[in-house]
Amino acid sequence: LAQFVTDTTHFANAILSSTTLSVATNQTNASTDQRVDAAVRQDSNYIYVFAARLTDVGQSGSPLSTQITIGGTTWSGTATVYNESRTVSVGGGVFTDSFADSAVHIYQLPLTGSGQPIPPANLTVVVN
Repeated sequence: LAQFVTDTTHFANAILSSTTLSVATNQTNASTDQRVDAAVRQDSNYIYVFAARLTDVGQSGSPLSTQITIGGTTWSGTATVYNESRTVSVGGGVFTDSFADSAVHIYQLPLTGSGQPIPPANLTVVVN
């Protein structure tokens, strides 16, 4: 419960912001274990991409290589994966990551530097 309170406090401004929420799912895959949903929020410092792999109880599968595209930006750089001690490279608003069963990843893209990301108009998720 303590981690939930910490995370909720950390993301409060992004979650409660008036910035339009963009949501996507890889609907082309009918199988639940092949589905990754994502949502985008923004606060004054970051764009956050919240992504989760949906897996039914008792169902297991191989890790999914998943491409996430943040439409409306050509931003390139490094996104921090919250609370995972790792980063992912973003090129032209696109990045790829691996999702284990029921995995949740939160990506932080800084709003500073060159080629700043803008609030995304479209978000797409493609499972490779």
